[in-house]
Amino acid sequence: YAGFFPLALCFCDSETEENWLFFFKNLKALLEPQGRIITFISDRGVGLLKAFDLIFPGNPHLYYYHHLRYNLSRKYKNKGGEIVVADVLQKFFKVAY
Repeated sequence: YAGFFPLALCFCDSETEENWLFFFKNLKALLEPQGRIITFISDRGVGLLKAFDLIFPGNPHLYYYHHLRYNLSRKYKNKGGEIVVADVLQKFFKVAY
């Protein structure tokens, strides 16, 4: 399995904790027998964080830089304009890097 990175998809009606639990339980059933540690990268969607921690306790969970950057831009857009947004994003990049 060296060099292979599995990609898993699930199509659901919405991002709920119940749907995330379904997805993670099935993903675990497939990957756990292979002895893989799951590193999950997400946008911190609804229900995702709790479900991931329930099914994969102790496994790394990273946040997708693009989504965090977008969320910061939206949050600070109306709190001082483009200069404030640029400053916040520059500081965020330094921390993320």
